[in-house]
Amino acid sequence: MSPIFESANLAIDHNNISMELMKEIATNHNLACLLHEKPFAGVNGSGKHNNWSLSTDYGKNLLDPGKTPENNLHFLVFLAATIRAVDVHADVLRVAIATPGNDFRLGANEAPPAIISIFLGDDLNQMVQALTDGKSHTSPKQSYINVANPISPIKKDNEDRNRTSPFAFTGNKFEFRAVGSSQNVGVSCTHLNAIAADSIRHLANEIQERLKKGGTPEKVAREVALETIKKHKRILFDGNGYSQEWLQEANRRGLQNLRESVSAIETLDSPKNIEMFRSLNIYNAGELKARKHILLEFYSKTINVEGQAALNLVNTHVLPAALKHQQIIANTIVTTRSVSPKLDVGLQEQGLGKVSELVNGLLKSSKELETALEKAKEKHGDVVAQARFYRDQVKTSLETVRRFSDSLEEIVADDLWSIPKYSEIL
Repeated sequence: MSPIFESANLAIDHNNISMELMKEIATNHNLACLLHEKPFAGVNGSGKHNNWSLSTDYGKNLLDPGKTPENNLHFLVFLAATIRAVDVHADVLRVAIATPGNDFRLGANEAPPAIISIFLGDDLNQMVQALTDGKSHTSPKQSYINVANPISPIKKDNEDRNRTSPFAFTGNKFEFRAVGSSQNVGVSCTHLNAIAADSIRHLANEIQERLKKGGTPEKVAREVALETIKKHKRILFDGNGYSQEWLQEANRRGLQNLRESVSAIETLDSPKNIEMFRSLNIYNAGELKARKHILLEFYSKTINVEGQAALNLVNTHVLPAALKHQQIIANTIVTTRSVSPKLDVGLQEQGLGKVSELVNGLLKSSKELETALEKAKEKHGDVVAQARFYRDQVKTSLETVRRFSDSLEEIVADDLWSIPKYSEIL
């Protein structure tokens, strides 16, 4: 679904309405609309691309580079503000996409990684490199796609197809690609607008201070913009965000790698973030702490529901089917031997051993999951400790249960398996 661009408030409302309509329409057709970010392991997940730009009240797009971005002062200043915003407040963006479902999605199968970085594309990267090195730069001419007569040539967008980038410049806007499919995009828009406002204010103050010492507004603004970009260039990355090399490089650059939601959410009420949101009259310290509490509580409740649901599925569907399959193989071996002890049943015994191993693994891991869920109740009252426990203990046990269940799904007979298999769903 790709809606028409509109003002943020309208776009957010329309996106939420679309989500509700999808659920209602699915129900009317006896279907379920899954808005979970990663319902199927190993298959592309589901997310949203928050296309974000800044414009004046009279419609001028401040992130439109024009034909010569190196000479477009408006563009350079607001590009610099955005680069600084994402570098200084990467944690604020990471909190905006922190959900239990998104943790399964980020970092694979055409979903951006948890490390926040900016992709500018070859042309802008070359411009930024040249200008911050004090060199001149001339942008390449507009490229066109020739179709066929009588159709006129079509402008070729300078769009990026690097799906490993969480925050990519795409022509005249930035695309925040890490938002989860179940999320209200109002959160990501609020956080984006907040960090942008903070950086625009920072650049404006710097420009005003320097103007007191002399120089034209144009010259000073350009100097401040280029210095800002140079200072925060570490956030720019155009390579493969899935690679191990990027993890190492990001660490060398000092970029945060908040790999899961709980760690990200815990940064929401840091002194830096409290001051930023407070100074912009968006949230005060109490409101940020309340939002942090709600997000952590939501995380814990979600993992709890998923854990309880997994136990129910294992006990009422997976284990009965696996045990029945095991019994059939065992009976077949016994019957075959009773007919003729000379018949070779070695491979059948190996198959029985494999099923028995998986069944025992599932019994053990499901018991560990049940125990972890009980222990999680003891953490009630300390929302941070409880969320950490669900992340470190319950979710880990849940993933182990999932692995054994998936392995059994591949070998248990279809007529015994009472729930849809991957092969049927996909």
